[in-house]
Formats: sequence, C-alpha cells, structure tokens
Amino acid sequence: MPILAPLTENDDSEVIVTVSDAKRGARVVAFDTDGPRLAAGSGFDGGYRWRHQLAVAPFAADDVPELAAVETPHIGGTVRFCRREDETLRIVGSVSGYSSHTIGSRVLDGAVAGDFDNGGRPELLVPDDSRAHLGAVRRTEGGAQEAWKLSIGGTLTTNVTGTRLADGGVAVGVGHAEGVRIWQSPA
Repeated sequence: MPILAPLTENDDSEVIVTVSDAKRGARVVAFDTDGPRLAAGSGFDGGYRWRHQLAVAPFAADDVPELAAVETPHIGGTVRFCRREDETLRIVGSVSGYSSHTIGSRVLDGAVAGDFDNGGRPELLVPDDSRAHLGAVRRTEGGAQEAWKLSIGGTLTTNVTGTRLADGGVAVGVGHAEGVRIWQSPA
C-alpha cells in the first residue's frame, strides 16, 4: 500500500510505493503528490523479490524522517531503514529476521511505528520470522538493532495495530488463532 508522508524535514508529503519488475526486482520510489519522481532506492537481487514499505518516522536521533521497509518479507526478511538524500533513498540501517506478511496473505499491515517504551524515539514493531513475537527494531548510530521483544502467545494471524490512549500512553494489538493480545504502555 502507498504511504503518504514527508521524507525530508520540509514536511512536504511524498507518495511512497514499491515498484517491481522482473529484471531489477523491487525498489522503493518516492513521488511528488503532483506526480514527478523525487527519489528512488536501488533494486535488489534481480526479479521476483519484494520490498514492503511499512512506516515513515524520525527513527534516528537527528529526527530526520526515514522509511522502514522489509526486504524479502516472505523468506527471511530484513528490516531496512532508508533516508532520502537528494534523488536517492539510501539504506542507513538494517537487521535481519523479520516477516511483515506471509506469501498470499491479505494481512499486509504487519508493523507499526511509535515510541512504545517512552524512550523518546520511535521503534518499529514488526513480527519476527517465527511470527510468534513482535520485535521492537530501533535505529542506532551504526545501523539498527532489536531493542526488545513481545511474545504474541501464538502465531500472528492479523495485522499489527496501535493507537494513542487518552492518558498519552500507547496500546498495540494483534490476533492469533487462540485470541487477541493487547499491550499498553503508560504515558
């Protein structure tokens, strides 16, 4: 699904999509809302590979917006953080072991970004390859790493969703075959 968000500090929204072709594989491209292409990431691994864009947030310490995406989400996915530099979306951090969705699934909202631990910076909550845990992937000065993990209590079968609570805290919810799991963090 397209994302409408700014990838620069000027707050002008861009339309961010995954573009794929049989020769170059999938790459993320940002377009102006009027249509012209503004920036593109590189393709990878030839054809028949996928990159799933997930969220845009100021993941790094300098508060510049970055795109979080999972490369090959079906087969040993890697979370990649991309930053717009002129006409290029450059990878600035990555960590392997995550799966935002399974092959053939209609469940495509497989991650959510937010400051879930009140640490002052957003994390990306995304299922691990087993789909039994949500990993909180955080940008670091040298790239990215898993900061902490939540047990789902079964295998994930739904989208990952989050909302801000009236007290300023955050709630995140997922479903699995046996029920629903909800976590809340205080303000």
